[in-house]
Amino acid sequence: METIKRLSVAMAGLLLLCAAAQWNDPDPLGWIAIYAAAAATSLAFVVMSGPIWRIALVIGAIASVWAALLAPGASGIGISDLFGSMKASSPEVEVARELLGLVISGLWMAVLGAAGIRSTRK
Repeated sequence: METIKRLSVAMAGLLLLCAAAQWNDPDPLGWIAIYAAAAATSLAFVVMSGPIWRIALVIGAIASVWAALLAPGASGIGISDLFGSMKASSPEVEVARELLGLVISGLWMAVLGAAGIRSTRK
């Protein structure tokens, strides 16, 4: 569990950076909200006891559904397109980058959820 807590602090930092990067986005509020919620949940997992894992699963589900809704708009985009110039060369590149952020957030929330479930079964 100690490894998960260390990773959780690191992921909270990454997610806060993701939230901060959204300030210049045309629609920042939803993105800031999902990244900040995932960051706060990551920190809460470290410092609080209780069913934080349930909150992680809810946030992960929201991120996953949102990612599924965006996925069709990212078709045809390769990995090299995601990590090239930060100026999106097409709307599909921007959607693919947003999709990647949601997938990372959703997967991390699933990890916290699984860790929480596992700890309650001991």
